[in-house]
Amino acid sequence: MHYVDHSGWKGGVPVLSGRRYRLELTSDQAVLCETFGNICRSVWNIALEQRREYRRREAWMNYVPQAAELAEAKREFPWLAVAPSHVLQQTLRDLDRACREHGTFGVRWRPVRRWSPSFRFPAGNLITVERMGRRWGRARLPKLGWVRFRWSRPLGGGIRSATVTRQGRHWFVSFLVEDGKATPEAHVMPSTAVGIDRGVKIAATTSDGTFHDRRFATAGETARLRRLRQKQARQKKGSTRREQTIAAINRITGRVRNRRADFCAWTANRITGQAALVVLEDLRIKNMSASAAGTVEHPGRNVRAKAGLNRAILDKGWNMLELALRNAARYTGTDVVLVDPAYTSQTCNVCRRVDPKNRKSQAVFECTACGHTDHADVNAAKNIKAAGQAVSGRGDLGVTRSVKRQPPADRTHAGRSPRAARAAGVPALQGGEEVNVKPTPTRRGPRAMTEDERLPQPTTADIDLVTVLHALGDPVRMTLLLSYADGAEHSCAPRDLGLEHLHKSTVSHHMRVLREAGVTTTRVAGRNRFVSLRRTDLDTRFPGLLDALLTGAPAAPAAPAAPAGPAVSG
Repeated sequence: MHYVDHSGWKGGVPVLSGRRYRLELTSDQAVLCETFGNICRSVWNIALEQRREYRRREAWMNYVPQAAELAEAKREFPWLAVAPSHVLQQTLRDLDRACREHGTFGVRWRPVRRWSPSFRFPAGNLITVERMGRRWGRARLPKLGWVRFRWSRPLGGGIRSATVTRQGRHWFVSFLVEDGKATPEAHVMPSTAVGIDRGVKIAATTSDGTFHDRRFATAGETARLRRLRQKQARQKKGSTRREQTIAAINRITGRVRNRRADFCAWTANRITGQAALVVLEDLRIKNMSASAAGTVEHPGRNVRAKAGLNRAILDKGWNMLELALRNAARYTGTDVVLVDPAYTSQTCNVCRRVDPKNRKSQAVFECTACGHTDHADVNAAKNIKAAGQAVSGRGDLGVTRSVKRQPPADRTHAGRSPRAARAAGVPALQGGEEVNVKPTPTRRGPRAMTEDERLPQPTTADIDLVTVLHALGDPVRMTLLLSYADGAEHSCAPRDLGLEHLHKSTVSHHMRVLREAGVTTTRVAGRNRFVSLRRTDLDTRFPGLLDALLTGAPAAPAAPAAPAGPAVSG
């Protein structure tokens, strides 16, 4: 099962919140904001092209040299100096983060016609906010001066940054504030859990039988939007009338977008307030909503039907609901978990029978084996909930918070050397030369390990039961598969063997030693790693070890053996 914990570290972590207000700019301020946005767009595109050119030459460019080059470019090109320097630097920081998360060639350009101007003031100490009355407030922003905005809600905290964006014909400012709240250590109802099935007919269905849905566009708006898009298709590109038509379309789609955001926030607030564990399907929404048109050489099939499905998926706001759940979970201490979506709509929640014929229609589910009937979306939500409860977001059984959580700064990297392993209380493999292990490069760079950096190689006499258990116990994958010669298998979890405290670096080294010695083979399936042992190979090199592993009996002394050949999966 694929699982991800999105709630982050709990207990005492301050929560940063956003406050969005509509600006009322003067004509000069609107022109200046438009200029700032265009300059930031140009800096983004130029810096992205520079990064891509470096990658084509197999080199690397990051934020620091680009920020230095930006300072030099401002002296050569005066139009760059119009925007505040820290706004342009923040643009480079955003680009650096995007390239690290999505890859240099996975980051998109910002075209002039399809990108709404946006820029951020990262220095909160340079921003001043005052309330002018019941409905109005004003903020002092660098190089913009005092700007008025509608005071639609209290600010509620100290300002960390401010982002100015344009949506349609209106400008908005979003303040990032510290509201003084922190993520709770645990949810007020720690034993509650809920599974959510997202669909195109009903936006969200929970495992308790609640249906969350709303129509975001009225019938009149849908008809008017269709007529406006037909009108836009007949108009000349770049004409004034076409721009007026686009502005009318944006007004309608803006209202629809606001309703969808309100629905997702409202739904997420209710769900996270009543459940300590929220389980969703790990959907690849971008791939699911991709076009089926194909190419000229290989045209797609059912293109119009797929286009209608794509519109339905995007209209329900699946990704927006997931983001809203993660955001609301910070205030309630809820864990948001993603599970593998395979066969959740075809599996009977009672007898676990998987059959495509179980789902009679979009809403009717009737099991062909036990006759269980239920709403199809509710049955799927129950399966999603059961999958999330089987393994929690940190790899523990149950829905309680993991006891293995610790801040990253407190982690020790045991296993880098025998001395570090012994200091952490983990048995390390000792010296010897009977196991032939090929030199392997480090995982953090292309440079191969030197003689001083390589760990001492073990002998068969030095590998005891405890060491092999540590080698087989992967605290991340939480799966151990022991294969017998006759095909039978026995599986258990390292948690049952008392190996929760192991670090991944130590485990990876021990497993590599055993794998290259021909004792184990590894098969990776998704995020699960299955470690297989052939009983004949294991008994040859370590007599009695497998019996000791399964029964707890003491292992017989290991006899020296010749190096094994290539690993064979069991």
